[in-house]
Parts: sequence; C-alpha cells; structure tokens
Amino acid sequence: MDFKSLRSDKLKLTQEEFANLYGISIQEVQELDKTGKPDMDLIVKIATKSGLDFNTILSYEKPRVKPISAKDTWEKTNFTKKRVCQAILILRWNRWIFPMICKKIT
Repeated sequence: MDFKSLRSDKLKLTQEEFANLYGISIQEVQELDKTGKPDMDLIVKIATKSGLDFNTILSYEKPRVKPISAKDTWEKTNFTKKRVCQAILILRWNRWIFPMICKKIT
C-alpha cells in the first residue's frame, strides 16, 4: 500500500487536512506517509468517510507513467505531415500556394 499516494492523489488531502478529518496528529500522518502501514481502525475510517472499499485502500499504488516508445517516430511524423497537407488541400484555402508547400514537405 502506498499510503502517501492514497492520501494525496486519490483522496486529494494534505497531511493537515487528513489529520483533521481522521482525528490523528500531523506527526502520525507523516509516519504513515513513510511506512505506509495504517492500523485497521484508520482503514475503516478511511473506507467509511471516503466511500472507498477495503481492497482499493489496501492495494492502492501510485499509477505508473508508461514510457514513450520512440519506435516508428519518423514514420508517424511523416504520416501526420501528409495528413495535414491533405486536409489543407481538401479545404482548398489557396489553390496554388498550399500545393507547392505540401510538395516540399512530403
């Protein structure tokens, strides 16, 4: 359980807000942020006041950011440029300038 992420990301509470809402000291909240081990009474209070189920509280982990894949980046970029030029040509804003620009890009 990642208590700090549960408190700050899921419940959207600061340490002070959490302490006031759940009737514990800020020092206890700081300790919980470090250890991630609340007692069962506190888990019951969190479930009751937040509406989260026990499984969500006990298994909460901060969502991980997926790494960006650089594979096929140039192909995707060229495809995007071609699509933009096609859209411009379809709109036919300027019949002779945009086709010349698009020929240079593609």
